[in-house]
Amino acid sequence: MKFLKTLFNLALLVLFVASTAEARWSKYEDASVEVKFSNVNISVNKDGTYEVEVEQLVKILKESERSRFSPYSVIYNGDSADLTVLDAKTAYNGEEYIVTEDMMEDRLLAGPGESFDQLRQVTISFSKIEIGTEVYLRYKGINKKVPVGNFYSLSFSYYGNYVQAENTKINSKLPLEIKVNDPRNVLKIDEKKKNDVHSKSITFKKAVYENIINEPHNGILIIKHSTWVSLSSLSKWEDLAKKLAPGYHSVINQPLPATFTAIVGSAANKNTDEEKINAVTSLLNEKIQYMGDWRTLSGKYFLRDLEKIADSQVGYCKDFSASTSAILQELLAFPILKRYLIWIILIM
Repeated sequence: MKFLKTLFNLALLVLFVASTAEARWSKYEDASVEVKFSNVNISVNKDGTYEVEVEQLVKILKESERSRFSPYSVIYNGDSADLTVLDAKTAYNGEEYIVTEDMMEDRLLAGPGESFDQLRQVTISFSKIEIGTEVYLRYKGINKKVPVGNFYSLSFSYYGNYVQAENTKINSKLPLEIKVNDPRNVLKIDEKKKNDVHSKSITFKKAVYENIINEPHNGILIIKHSTWVSLSSLSKWEDLAKKLAPGYHSVINQPLPATFTAIVGSAANKNTDEEKINAVTSLLNEKIQYMGDWRTLSGKYFLRDLEKIADSQVGYCKDFSASTSAILQELLAFPILKRYLIWIILIM
């Protein structure tokens, strides 16, 4: 039996190595679209609010991408931002097709309830979407409300599309820390400061196509092998946690809704702390259904009120953690448990 088990494990290892050995970097002929250029200009205010203007020209190379642009959608958070399409058109065989106002629609996306942020979608009906069509789009977003004051962060990678040219310019009144992973030396980064504005420019030295071919659909590219940039006005995760903690603390200490009070009563009849904790998590799971929507208040950062969680009977990971923490501190009255659960929520 030991020999058979070892043989089976070796067979699995050979299969795994063989399948990953087939993977290779994609080439231009594998691409379904070509991003001719992408220009992004971001202006960050001292309070963390910001404006962004995006300009892109994309060429459709394969049949599979035609449906992506017919129609094309841009989604934004309607509770905190405005989005305006400045220009949209296509070009095919020397002819230009302008997108007029009646060919665009800005509408509210169906959501789980009023206690969540409301996402909106701008739908653009481009004309003449064929293989070889070039799609041009320029739009502006104004983010007028931020969940964490005096804080800004941004991270982006270049995995997926063949990109000929990329230019990202950021002018920020907040100092920004930058981390860069550039294993193939494709990025040119310039930094400068003038008066109270910190500027960063990120451009390509050459075309970039970071995509893997012959991988399973959910194949993973190890992060150290991909090109990415991360920017933040904070240098440590602990500093962000300190900004978030008061909001979490206030929710966890709200009066328990009747549904959660009933859970306390049922769990109190158990003999040991372990049994009580198990009862709480089981009963909470019966009352609240998991919903991975991630549209909480203030753009995913903060929790909903306990009453809203109980009334809606749905929640995602932070809602479950906060509810569990609030119930357990009422049931067990362990101050250290309270602090521990707050940190668990912050890192989820």
